[in-house]
Amino acid sequence: MIEKITNHIQKLKELNLSQYRNKPNFDLILESFGEQVQELENVLYALLETTLQNATGKRLDLEGEMLGKTRPKLGLGSIDDKYRLLILSKIAQNHSYSTWTDIYNILGLLGVQNIKSKNIHSQTIEIDYPKIDLLNVDEIKEIIESSTGPIGVNISSNDTLKPFGFNGNPNAFGFGEGILSRLAKNGN
Repeated sequence: MIEKITNHIQKLKELNLSQYRNKPNFDLILESFGEQVQELENVLYALLETTLQNATGKRLDLEGEMLGKTRPKLGLGSIDDKYRLLILSKIAQNHSYSTWTDIYNILGLLGVQNIKSKNIHSQTIEIDYPKIDLLNVDEIKEIIESSTGPIGVNISSNDTLKPFGFNGNPNAFGFGEGILSRLAKNGN
């Protein structure tokens, strides 16, 4: 998700070379430039919030078309909430560098939580998550694949919110009773 940066002046001062830190003239230049950048950030973020987060109907269609993401004609994609998610995922895809952090951010943006993931080998990732309402597995896979470059994505969702557990816990899935080895059977 796009976060509003509220401390441009401070960030500029932190990036300043040590020999120029705490020099009044240099601080004035950085503060002046930082104020302008902060004002621009505030205006652009306000536009983003008002146009995309609250847009519906034709206004939302225009936002999507500007990003090259046209509204699906049929199905759930034609619903404003889902279409907004698709537009936001397109923005996130455009800013992705194919890192795990980017993938997790995109999944979080789509409403995916409790993600289990691992590298299968250097070119494939595996992702499992609890099912969400607005997007199906194929749609999420397409979004992840288009934002991660040339890697394979194995993705699945499960309908359960039950955690892993042992026999006797009615609120969990997991192992039942059984013999783990021959030694256990003989009592040794």
